[in-house]
Amino acid sequence: MKTIDEIFGRLKYHFGVKTDKELAEVLGLPYKTLDSWKFRNRMPKSRIIDISTKENLPIEWILNGEGLGSFKAFAREYKSENNSNTANLDRDININLKSNDFNNDSEEIKELISLLKYASKDFITQVIERLKEFQRISKI
Repeated sequence: MKTIDEIFGRLKYHFGVKTDKELAEVLGLPYKTLDSWKFRNRMPKSRIIDISTKENLPIEWILNGEGLGSFKAFAREYKSENNSNTANLDRDININLKSNDFNNDSEEIKELISLLKYASKDFITQVIERLKEFQRISKI
């Protein structure tokens, strides 16, 4: 596990907050609790699992920054960078997905299938969940 500051940094990024006090508020915790975790450089596993489940965040991303990360933060950044609302995100994802339709015999699909043997079950589950999220957003 990385330092608690790195974990808090990723959670702040996900929730779009800047301070530990704001993080405590969005997590529904007293600031003293967060401060004690910081002092011990440790966060209870049950809290990490709870945040992961409620926010649909991979545990590996919370702990180590590995994996697909925060879709919520991605959508917020997209909105900010494009000076737009999430309707444009929906449209852009929809256009991107539909303009890149793959058939089962495409080289990309063959390569993906051949590489899956190197992926862990957790990683594949994360990819599936993210693709389902894209599917939901783009209303395919």
